[in-house]
Amino acid sequence: FSIVKEKKLYQTLKSGKMFWNVFVNPLLHENGKIVGYLVQVIDISESKQAEEALRASEKRFQLLFNNAPLGYQSLDSDGNFIDVNQQWLDTLGYSRGEVIGKWFGNFMSLSSKKQVPKEFSEFMENGEVHTEFEMVHKNGNIIMIAFEGRIGYDLKGDFKQTHCILQDITVRKLAEEALKENEARLSELNAQKDKFFSIIAHDLRSPFN
Repeated sequence: FSIVKEKKLYQTLKSGKMFWNVFVNPLLHENGKIVGYLVQVIDISESKQAEEALRASEKRFQLLFNNAPLGYQSLDSDGNFIDVNQQWLDTLGYSRGEVIGKWFGNFMSLSSKKQVPKEFSEFMENGEVHTEFEMVHKNGNIIMIAFEGRIGYDLKGDFKQTHCILQDITVRKLAEEALKENEARLSELNAQKDKFFSIIAHDLRSPFN
């Protein structure tokens, strides 16, 4: 058969749409003339419904992905960005075009950047990570970020990509540092107070010494 035509037909039913693949093959006489057609009809309604369900699911996922309250990033085996969500971009002030394909360490402070090779190697080896880095906002400000990550594998068990969520903990870190400073000052004041009262007690016991 030299000619194969494929069409998609449907009709509306109570249950929705029905999809068919119709293959029309001409039957040829020895003289080359068409003497009839061989028609093959295949019901592909289920596969079409599955495709539509998958597209709807992907649309819902993309909506949740971009509106998630936490930042998300995905890296390849070299530590380059594959994807980030909108919260990630909002947290650090960059556009998607400024991030995708770039190395993760390029968005960190110098001190944190030095940690990346070791941390990423351990991440790849262990399959998960719980850490904190100083990242640089587009305006130059340093932001403390907490990371929780897992490695994604393909069906063969080989590395596919990383999956990490991140949270801006700058305010919390500043509060913790302020608390530590206050505790240190309080400890110092208590020590001075104890020393002061010790001197007074000594003078009261020995007023002429």
